Amino acid sequence: MEPFCFSTIMKKILKGMSVGESGQKMKLMNAAFNGYIEYRRIKEPDFEFDKSDVSKWLSGEVRPFSAIVEFYKTKGDIAYDIQDKVFPLLIDKDKVIEKLYDLLMKDNGISENKKAEISEDYPYFNDEDKAGFLKG
Repeated sequence: MEPFCFSTIMKKILKGMSVGESGQKMKLMNAAFNGYIEYRRIKEPDFEFDKSDVSKWLSGEVRPFSAIVEFYKTKGDIAYDIQDKVFPLLIDKDKVIEKLYDLLMKDNGISENKKAEISEDYPYFNDEDKAGFLKG
């Protein structure tokens, strides 16, 4: 059974992207964390994620930088990045959301209360609620 965690979620989203595009991993990370990247580029115009870091994030070897988490807690809105930048990359965002919901419900490491909190109002009928679900 796959855990409902960052790396598994991102892998499922990657599978929902258009086939045949090169650099999908980097494209997804740049879309998902667009606000953070733009914020960093104010001081570092050439800022980019390192490909090896992205690979480690997706493999679950390490978590994304704490600076990214802190940025979205205090300054950015990751739900906006998901809705505005990630959703357009998906062939069928509703199917991706459905697969992620199923993943959440099958994860025995998450309490029923937390599952209900994360998936409140499922199924979702608008992009804002779908992005909110992915935001977690």
